Amino acid sequence: MNQPHDNWSKYYDFVYQNALGDFYDNVTNKTLNVINELLPKGKVIDYGAGTGRITIPLKKQGYKVIAVERSSGMASEIKKKCKDYCLDIPVHNCSISEFNNEEVDLALALYEVFNYSISEDELKRNIVAIYNQLKPNGYLFFDLLELWFFNLKEIINVSLDDFSHREWLTQREENIYTYHQQGRGVLSGSRFHFSDEFSIRYWDLKAVNDIFAEIGFEEVQNTFPQLSSVSSTYKLYKKL
Repeated sequence: MNQPHDNWSKYYDFVYQNALGDFYDNVTNKTLNVINELLPKGKVIDYGAGTGRITIPLKKQGYKVIAVERSSGMASEIKKKCKDYCLDIPVHNCSISEFNNEEVDLALALYEVFNYSISEDELKRNIVAIYNQLKPNGYLFFDLLELWFFNLKEIINVSLDDFSHREWLTQREENIYTYHQQGRGVLSGSRFHFSDEFSIRYWDLKAVNDIFAEIGFEEVQNTFPQLSSVSSTYKLYKKL
């Protein structure tokens, strides 16, 4: 079954670097700095690891890192980078709830990973799976898109002579949206174009907090000023 970003994973980094520029790098660096403060050293699992935006820098910093990514295209990109950089990172091409293998100090579900869970049952399965991977008193650091983001409709619209990228939302039903992506460009002398669409959901923070409490998590921190310029609320929970 095709997953979001499967059909353009090899262009993913190039597209966002060109569409968002310094903002993309700044958010990445600020996120890494927060993780360094939360866990100066230890074992980390990166759920929804994408092309390794956080996974690979953490490994280079000396962390033990595991990547879980359900898109086969994105998982392939991480593996290519690991080979290029001579990094030994286990990359598991599966969903959050399908992975059950390690005990870690910190779990990451960053850059809207939980917004890809459409039903409450799916979200609960994912959170239970993460809980089971954490050591006692282990932490989960994640973010959820804020409501104003879903009201934007147009997310990104960049149009240049040899590059374009557009992202927009259409609402399907209450709290559930279709995320559309289209782009074109030139990479390594070859022209490419792509289109993609998938479902995401707005999650009410109170409802999510109740689910975490039911499963056995305690909220530790819900304010991260370093990341206040992005479209998500970042939260930190601890396994009881």
